[in-house]
Amino acid sequence: MIYKADCDTRRASFKLPQSIAAGKSGKLVVEFDTKGLEKGEATIMINLTTNSPVRPLVALCVTGFLN
Repeated sequence: MIYKADCDTRRASFKLPQSIAAGKSGKLVVEFDTKGLEKGEATIMINLTTNSPVRPLVALCVTGFLN
């Protein structure tokens, strides 16, 4: 289960799955508002707080290229 998602920018919003069974996969939807950003590479950091005893905190680095 993902309890919380945090990001290093207010430009991102998340849609978290209701729950994910142990050993299964789930889908985290991230929307990133690029309005007003310059062309080129854009990177955001996302931290997920989970109930996993092995990985209670998961750090994701998401990079995209703006045209």
